[in-house]
Amino acid sequence: MLERATLRRSPRAGLGRLLDPGYDEFLLYAPDLAHARLRWARALALLSRARCTWLADDQGRVERFDARTYLACEAPGAVGHLLATLSMAALAPTALAGLGLWIAVERRLRPRVVEGQPRGPGQAQGPGQAQGPGQAQGPGQA
Repeated sequence: MLERATLRRSPRAGLGRLLDPGYDEFLLYAPDLAHARLRWARALALLSRARCTWLADDQGRVERFDARTYLACEAPGAVGHLLATLSMAALAPTALAGLGLWIAVERRLRPRVVEGQPRGPGQAQGPGQAQGPGQAQGPGQA
């Protein structure tokens, strides 16, 4: 018997038992075979070297399991995932180059203000900063 807790505690030992060719049959038991989280457990069942693999659940369902059945169920999702990954790998360099160009343009257009440095001509003075000679003073300022 190979339990989930065994696989979590020592994955190597658990997988070693799973790959042992000494079993005639392998049974994957789950509370509900329709549960989506069984995708990876079923993939582990494919690693079994048993002659026959069975799936069973609490509702009394018992199914024979083989690689052909698994791939028929999981192939559409896997192909979609593969296509999405490949398209992102193909588009990523172009998207990153565009992002880099946008950042470079933004840096050139945006004035850089550093604390403690005098501001350039025509830029507003901050509060409490003295005005230079020849600059107009606002109403009520002497």
